[in-house]
Amino acid sequence: MILLKPTVVVETGSANGNSAAAICFALDQNQKGHLWSFDIKTEVGQLVPESLRSKVSFVCVNGAVEDFKEKLQGLDFESSPSIFLHDADHSYLGQLTDYRLASEMGFNYIISDDIDASLAFCDFAGSAGQIFYDAPKFVGAVKSVHK
Repeated sequence: MILLKPTVVVETGSANGNSAAAICFALDQNQKGHLWSFDIKTEVGQLVPESLRSKVSFVCVNGAVEDFKEKLQGLDFESSPSIFLHDADHSYLGQLTDYRLASEMGFNYIISDDIDASLAFCDFAGSAGQIFYDAPKFVGAVKSVHK
């Protein structure tokens, strides 16, 4: 995040806010950008320190793709770069749906945690994707060609 200096970062799967805290730290260092963290639960993000709360908006969604897409449409993807981080439903369909939506919406970079949960990332990214391994985690990233 520090190197890419994104203006828009979207994360799915807020949970306790561990990833959000790290992202907000990077955005704070960059002195630009904002994180929108989406989850189906309302009690999320406890690990984001108060000093970084201005860098993040926690958004509750109902789990339907249409609801998520509608809430994404209000964001400014033209002020690139934009990053989409999937860390929610790790089923094949859940992952693939998020990747396709991120691509359709025009995100510059699509990143996914736990890509070893299914083959969805490989099917989506093909040879354009990069896979990073740091025991016990597998993370995948692809630079979108749709923008």
